Amino acid sequence: RQPAGTYVKKEQRYEDMNSSASAFFLVGGVLAVIAAVSLLGYLPLPLYGVSRILFHVLLILMAAGSIAVAVSSKKSAARLKVQAADEEKETEDILQWFLKTYSARGLDDQLLMEDPELSGEELELKRFELIQDYLVTGRDLPDQSYADALCDMIYERLYGKNISLCLWQGLNDATVYSSADKPSVS
Repeated sequence: RQPAGTYVKKEQRYEDMNSSASAFFLVGGVLAVIAAVSLLGYLPLPLYGVSRILFHVLLILMAAGSIAVAVSSKKSAARLKVQAADEEKETEDILQWFLKTYSARGLDDQLLMEDPELSGEELELKRFELIQDYLVTGRDLPDQSYADALCDMIYERLYGKNISLCLWQGLNDATVYSSADKPSVS
């Protein structure tokens, strides 16, 4: 496995890349306008001979370089936009698969069967590890940071909602179940 870092969604990377492209287009455009205005004589600069030529060549090269980087960034952003849509669909598919396959109560029952003394933070950690294990083995996720991000989403959906159920169910260890696992009232 790769070392886990903070996962950055492809949608966010797309937005960053698109923003970079816009910035480079702006810089390249401003440099090109300055070069054109200077070459046409509307912007008198105290440069003569070789220094004037060198200045204009460098200005034009910087403008062209900025525009080239902008075009490249725009192409990368277009690819990332497609990948972001695919990633969003894949993420939703994985979440739906997991939530249909496993329940909060089922995960807790499995963990508590192995170690009935689990509670509090230790139980939360074991839940996270179990969810992560099922994701990595069940869906063969090679990117550890993506798996961690999915774990966070699944954990939130399974345990982060309906905290009031803890009080309703009278649980002392603050175990929270999703509404699908809510016991029926007789």
